[in-house]
Amino acid sequence: MRGRPPHPEFERALWILSGTDVSAAEALRKLTPVANRIGMPRPSYSTVRRLLIAQRARRRRRREVLEPILVDLIVGRFPNPYYHFK
Repeated sequence: MRGRPPHPEFERALWILSGTDVSAAEALRKLTPVANRIGMPRPSYSTVRRLLIAQRARRRRRREVLEPILVDLIVGRFPNPYYHFK
C-alpha cells in the first residue's frame, strides 16, 4: 500500500531533475534543501525513483508529440493535426 502523495514542492523539484541525467540516489540527495525549506522529511528512495521514471516517460512522450510540430513551424509549414496525431 502506498502512502500519501509527495508534497507538490518535491514533485516540482523532481520534474526539473527529470530533465537531467541525474540518478535517483542523487535526486534524493538534492531534495534535502527542499525538505528543509518546507519542513517535511524527504520522500523515500523508491518514491523518488518511481516519480523520476514516470516524469521522464512523460517528457519523452511530450517530446515525441511536439518535435514534429516544431520542425514544421521552423521550416515554415503549418502543422497539420491529422498528420501528426494518427
